[in-house]
Amino acid sequence: MLIKARQEGFQAALEMVGAEIPVGNAEADSKPPGRRRPRRRIPHLILRELSFSGQAMVASQIAKAIDYNLKRTQTALTRMEEAGQVLRNGEGRWAIGIAGMTPLNEDAAAGNGNLTNGRRP
Repeated sequence: MLIKARQEGFQAALEMVGAEIPVGNAEADSKPPGRRRPRRRIPHLILRELSFSGQAMVASQIAKAIDYNLKRTQTALTRMEEAGQVLRNGEGRWAIGIAGMTPLNEDAAAGNGNLTNGRRP
């Protein structure tokens, strides 16, 4: 009912201006909204990839390994470098820094079933 009233109001306004709108386009879209993909924790993925590889990697290798945009991967790496989580060598290769090991150690402790963030369950 409300849509029809709005449509009539728009038609009256357009008649004043001298234009018309087709009635068929005024119906609401019957398709339900799509579900958004949950956000990925990119810094965590980068740290995991670097720890699994066991060697320093260039940004393009990391981006490909985590299936992410190269420019945004470089941005994340720069921020992680400022936080001390990763280090960049003279060849532009990235490796895990000392601060980057903490989240990985917490995950390992939580995964064994005995410890969760350093506490017994």
